[in-house]
Amino acid sequence: MTPQTSSHGASKVYGIERTSSAKRRKYTPEILPLKIHHNGPVNATDRHWRSSQNSDGTRTAYFRGRELCGRSIKLPEGYRGAILRKSARTTRDAPAHTQKQQQLEKKLQQQAIGPEEYNEELRSLAQEPDTSAPDILMMDEIGTFDSLNVWVHDVPPDDAESPYQRGINEWLDLARTIHTKKLLSEVKSTPQPVE
Repeated sequence: MTPQTSSHGASKVYGIERTSSAKRRKYTPEILPLKIHHNGPVNATDRHWRSSQNSDGTRTAYFRGRELCGRSIKLPEGYRGAILRKSARTTRDAPAHTQKQQQLEKKLQQQAIGPEEYNEELRSLAQEPDTSAPDILMMDEIGTFDSLNVWVHDVPPDDAESPYQRGINEWLDLARTIHTKKLLSEVKSTPQPVE
């Protein structure tokens, strides 16, 4: 789930629901340096889009007479990209309700309350709004990718200058950092650079 703050200051949380692998298609996203007022699949024919592979691994294509140079960026081993579509579905994480329900079940097991009182409390709990957790806006995973093509005008894209390549590298560095468990003693003993 990904939290995002809206312009109103309220937090939005997105959840991803994976569809079965039989329903997911494999895509290769094309990131173009131009604005097209369309977001989705296109039945492009050779007349509209034809790219060719160059000997140095770059690609060349022409769009409305303008030369585009591209390079494929492969995702590292163990990672995959996801093509997502917003859905109208929402769900709610309800930790406060879950805790109250667990307390009721414990009271029932300890015979501190009877079954009728338990059912009445449970109905009351279901009608009570839980403001402790935000609604989760669901997104459907409709496809995957393991590489993407980045295009620029006239000259082959430079990996060091590509904001997409840098973004992928920075994201992977961040992911490694937050998912790597280090002992506190290792963190303290690591020398810090002095400026």
